[in-house]
Amino acid sequence: MQLGKFFTKKSLISKVSSIAVAIVMVANIVLANVYLPATTKKVEAATINPQYRNVMYYGEWSIYAGQKNFTPNKIPGNYITHLNFAFMDVDENGKVVSCDTWADFENPNVGYSTTSDSVWAGVAPAMIQLRNEYPNMKIGFSVGGWTRSGDFPKVAASETKRKAFAENIARAAHLYGYDFVDIDWEYPTADRDPDPTGNGVQVDKGCKGSSADTKNFTYLMQDLRDALDRYGAMDNKHYELSVAMSASPSMMEKIEYDKVLNIVDFANMMTYDLNGAWNGYTGHQTALFTNEAYNHETQKDGQFSVNTCVKYLYDKYGNSIDASKIVVGIAPYTRGWAQVQNDGPDPQNPGLYATAAPNSVKAADGTTSGTFAYSDIGSLKSQYGLTEYYDETAQAAYYYSPSSGYFFTCDNPRSVQAKADYVKNTTFKNPFNKPLGGLISWMAS
Repeated sequence: MQLGKFFTKKSLISKVSSIAVAIVMVANIVLANVYLPATTKKVEAATINPQYRNVMYYGEWSIYAGQKNFTPNKIPGNYITHLNFAFMDVDENGKVVSCDTWADFENPNVGYSTTSDSVWAGVAPAMIQLRNEYPNMKIGFSVGGWTRSGDFPKVAASETKRKAFAENIARAAHLYGYDFVDIDWEYPTADRDPDPTGNGVQVDKGCKGSSADTKNFTYLMQDLRDALDRYGAMDNKHYELSVAMSASPSMMEKIEYDKVLNIVDFANMMTYDLNGAWNGYTGHQTALFTNEAYNHETQKDGQFSVNTCVKYLYDKYGNSIDASKIVVGIAPYTRGWAQVQNDGPDPQNPGLYATAAPNSVKAADGTTSGTFAYSDIGSLKSQYGLTEYYDETAQAAYYYSPSSGYFFTCDNPRSVQAKADYVKNTTFKNPFNKPLGGLISWMAS
């Protein structure tokens, strides 16, 4: 990780030999906690129930035009409990690396600075600035993600590398005055080749995992917890540890959640991208419940839903795990298809589970994922003549036009409310029959 000008091309595991640099690092800690510019903005009272987490990711690339220059100061932090800085990378030796040094630590248009020579330029200090305005909100470094998880298997397989990584990321949280660390390894035991072109990025490491990842993942979480606790004792604070959770029961089976959930503060269930343009049929990407109308032989992804994942955990572990640590995912963005035939099996939901052309809608990033921000729904409806539908069985929204043949799946206010009720175990009951931990959203922009 390249912390401003002080750690460029250095690992955080390296001992600092320069007294001058050490003094500057200590000053950074003081600044992060005391002397950073205070906001004069009047903030309305937080509307957060402290029993629940409202977690959101912020992608560092959001500052660019592709995400409409969505800088951290545009986030209404009074509604958020945890804001994840996405993403930091980890190399095969456990060194923590910035994915975009300019965005993170140098951009003078973001953060406190008006010059790139300042250590308080970029997204990293802008997150601190936002937390200064909204003290109800915690900020944390998230490591990995879909394209940057490739070195986790090697790191987790070595006790030396695990402990080095744990020390590095814990120290980063300590130095910058962040509040938590989030591990987004996608996914332990998965064997995926790199695909930078398909994902519209310059770097996609893939993830070449193995069955050894199951236990190594648990070991990694424990080493992280230990490192964070050491710094917590120094700083007289509790550094939280969270982890991203697959929304596929077959992948969830690879994790020892009875052990992991005893180590981490909470787990973010990525209950989105459950269906998408890779399939030749439409479906909900983030349904609360499964609509069993899908073809069980040819439309396998129709089985996935929030409830499917939560039920898996309950069926396997019951009340031996802490349900209040399970955080459910929402998706304020679309997945979409073109050339959709109105031949779906459910007459109550036109266009659902219908034949479609895979990879047929080009997104803003140039990929054929059909992915657009929720803020683009209005323009999509106008462009393609879409009607908003709501699947009462799945408690999921979608947008479809039989005439233009376009279909988009996305959460809307009603489906988010349904998920909130499910988390609270009120209108919609979850398998644990007790409150879960909250909601997580990808992503702020």
